[in-house]
Amino acid sequence: MTDMPGLSETNHRIPKHQTPSYFYRGKRFMRTRTRKKIRDILKIIPNGTADTSEITNGFLVLEGGAQRCIYSMGVLDVFMKNGLNIMNVVGVSAGALSGVSYMAGNIGEAARFMITHSADTKFIGIGAGNRDEHSRGGMINYSLMTRESRLWDHLTVGRFEDQRRRFISVVTNVRTGEAEYLEKSDPEHNMIEVQASASFPLMAPPVRIDGNRYLDGGVRMQIPYRYALDQNDGPVVVIRTNPSDYRAENNEIYVNRVVQKFERYPEFCDAVRKNVERYNEQCGELEELAADGSIFMLAPDKNLSFHRFTRNPDKLLDGYIQGYRDAEKNLNKIKEFLKNNK
Repeated sequence: MTDMPGLSETNHRIPKHQTPSYFYRGKRFMRTRTRKKIRDILKIIPNGTADTSEITNGFLVLEGGAQRCIYSMGVLDVFMKNGLNIMNVVGVSAGALSGVSYMAGNIGEAARFMITHSADTKFIGIGAGNRDEHSRGGMINYSLMTRESRLWDHLTVGRFEDQRRRFISVVTNVRTGEAEYLEKSDPEHNMIEVQASASFPLMAPPVRIDGNRYLDGGVRMQIPYRYALDQNDGPVVVIRTNPSDYRAENNEIYVNRVVQKFERYPEFCDAVRKNVERYNEQCGELEELAADGSIFMLAPDKNLSFHRFTRNPDKLLDGYIQGYRDAEKNLNKIKEFLKNNK
């Protein structure tokens, strides 16, 4: 896998406190071995800064899916390495997290962070949110993600704030149960919006923005392609994290737990109950739109080797390479689609 073009070594720090579950011998976790494995994996991930001098008209839609978005990160790294900077980006949940690095032109940054912290119990796990004043009671430490992001570098901030480009995070309003589309402002405020978009119910508490409480945008709008089409602002490219023919199944245990916790908000509970039905309808419509050329959809041709979460960096690398190679294979087609559908 080291023959992938343009791949370079990185000095990204590996936390010493990682405790992966898949290197277990007796009662000891093989922490040192895992840190070395992650360091070796990170050498495969490209590093660098995108040339954002040219902006391509169109809309990029990024599906969520927790760590499955490692596939999207591979796709976006190919886009950045080849100077494909799509003007408008809308992301939901972890798709919004992926979109931040793309907008900022940080090649490989999102994937390196995800792989580095895949086994980091201070980032994700029981009590991780209690280390973060913004995520008390949750299982994700969002402040760690913000601190370690290159978004705070002044050159990166300049690319992110480029007035030629739009970035939209999809969130779900806890009170109304409706999706809202929050546009980028300054990087610090935007990271709060991204946090809200990726705050999965039962794993993170609602995020307050301007007096409203928000949670994962995927509760109400899993793939915001309709928003992109309605904007009528150029051709639409959709990056999926599931195969195009995938259909979700109801998880009654999860639904019942969320409804029990948020029983004070009936509209939100209704959105949770109808989540799978709505998602499957979107998947069907996306296939039709892609077939008739209304959109360009890029999706893995098979399920990734994990569902939503894993502490195994090898599986994350496999998902990243799958996205990277799919993007390379389809790059000219995507450019042609964007060019011919202005």
